[in-house]
Amino acid sequence: MNGWVRVTRNNPCPVCGKYDNCCVTEDGGAAWCGRVSSETVNNGGQSLHILKERERPEQLAPRLAQKPVYFTKEAQKLSKSAEAADLERLAKQLLHGTPHSPARMFKGISVGYDSDKRYWTIPERDDLGNVIGICRRYEDGSKFMIEGGKRGLIYQKDWYCQLGPVYCPEGFTDVAALQNCGFCTIGRPSCSGGIEMLGNLLLRAPSGKRIIILGENDRKTHESLSEKVKETHDPDCPDCMQCWPGKWGARRTASALAKKLGIPVSWTMPPDDCKDAREWVVRHPEWFVDTPNLNWEIP
Repeated sequence: MNGWVRVTRNNPCPVCGKYDNCCVTEDGGAAWCGRVSSETVNNGGQSLHILKERERPEQLAPRLAQKPVYFTKEAQKLSKSAEAADLERLAKQLLHGTPHSPARMFKGISVGYDSDKRYWTIPERDDLGNVIGICRRYEDGSKFMIEGGKRGLIYQKDWYCQLGPVYCPEGFTDVAALQNCGFCTIGRPSCSGGIEMLGNLLLRAPSGKRIIILGENDRKTHESLSEKVKETHDPDCPDCMQCWPGKWGARRTASALAKKLGIPVSWTMPPDDCKDAREWVVRHPEWFVDTPNLNWEIP
């Protein structure tokens, strides 16, 4: 059976037409698509689509989980501590002048800085604390993963010692913003990515510690979706992987974690005028002064 290969700009997904978050078989007979849903969904939130008739399609080999990729010592050197001035500049870029403390924002994350190429490095870890990927974040806000790694979680190694609920937003910038407010935070790599690692990590949470998944207001209109997606998308859809991935992913992550951990897992969305947790902190800092004034929903 043909193996699975990731889509690229030159070889986009045959289902959604995009060049990331999908993979196809070498013969183009099937695809795991991260945008167009089907009845079969894997742990990464991708849906299976059979594109060619097969004599025995039930024998289609599943996409195998990648073996852990542990970066070499040379790659991990990129995550050495940045200078105070570099962290201050990054903090201002993220919070746009909102009162901040770089020492608190980036505590335990091991943010580095390459002064020659002028980018920050943010390590992503598996549930055992190993660095399995490093993201480069440039001065203009663009970001790219360093080749050879894989997506992981962003968190302090002693997260379970912090008081209060553990908040699980998407990405590094939300983690930094919430840590600036003193919250216990674990960052997910995407709207529905890293569920297995996150579940394994949260198994070490103290008994009674509340878990809250934070979604994003990234809803798209039906008209803005690609033509291939619109063919199967309901114009009156309240929220799904295609039109509102941030909300769909938060609900899916909370539900999967509740089953794995055997406890209720909450999820919530930012206010309508905020895309994510970082904008929430910037636009409404008064909500985060003492006790988080967050309204959450139980899935």
